[in-house]
Amino acid sequence: MIGEIENAIIERIKDIHNSGVLGYGLESIKSYAGDAGDKPKRATRDYPAVWTIYLNSSKNKDHPSFINYTAHFYVVCAAQSLRNEKDSRYGGNGKVGAAQIAEDCISMLHGFTPDIGNVKKINCGDIDPLSVDKDDKSLASIYALKIDVPYTFTPDKFNIDDGVPLEKIHTNWDLAPNGEVGETLPDDENADATSHITGD
Repeated sequence: MIGEIENAIIERIKDIHNSGVLGYGLESIKSYAGDAGDKPKRATRDYPAVWTIYLNSSKNKDHPSFINYTAHFYVVCAAQSLRNEKDSRYGGNGKVGAAQIAEDCISMLHGFTPDIGNVKKINCGDIDPLSVDKDDKSLASIYALKIDVPYTFTPDKFNIDDGVPLEKIHTNWDLAPNGEVGETLPDDENADATSHITGD
């Protein structure tokens, strides 16, 4: 379910980006293979970029047949400027900034319901600036948009019901020399012995 949600987020951004309504192009839209504790700006040198990071899922409600969770993601928005860091944050000189990308991601995702069963509307939350190495010469700025996605998980896919009590069993025994019991069972008439056990 988590992978399906993340793919739906990426596809949503790609679809709107490819329609041309943003007015700018993104060089990279993908899932980030690391985690939030890594240096995410190393994930790509293709700016401007958007990529997703799965954080965790928190349980909201437990029920005998299902569990309600909220999946938490970062949608990380990155841009760079060859002129100065301010342009990488807010745009300028015909280039989009990371802040604008983050705000556009809110417009693309907030209230959007992925076409996946048991998944509800996406809720966009805080926008956090992520640190950039001071000695980095790329003048990149990175913002992380926190999004929450409620979903219901039904943990019954692999259930094996081994708790059903034995109610009854009926067996025919064919003792040596074999061959008395026919192929169609039960065959009490030709069996050498018969057992009938009930759970009563």
